[in-house]
Amino acid sequence: MGTVVRFANTVGSFFVSLAPDQLTQEFSKADRRGRIYMDTGRNGFSATFAAAYTVRAKPGAPVSAPIEWEELDDAALRSDRWTIRTIVDRVAEKGDLFAPAQTDEQELPDL
Repeated sequence: MGTVVRFANTVGSFFVSLAPDQLTQEFSKADRRGRIYMDTGRNGFSATFAAAYTVRAKPGAPVSAPIEWEELDDAALRSDRWTIRTIVDRVAEKGDLFAPAQTDEQELPDL
């Protein structure tokens, strides 16, 4: 298990321990019982995920989009908020919010 995987699992476990009624690391949907899934498993080799600006195969062609911290409180925030038709306008307005993730080097602390 790599450094990133161990770090993500440790951080996920920590948050679950703080709010076990709200968060879980249970993979099975049936075992989650309405809790938010802390999906730390997407940090391993060959794991799949929806990268920034990925068009999803769903009605309306929603696009995964990076958001600003302040947007987390927006009641209108939904996974289908931006689509293939609206994402260009969002990037024109906000800029590419994912760009720093491609150049910011980070070191993970030992846990």
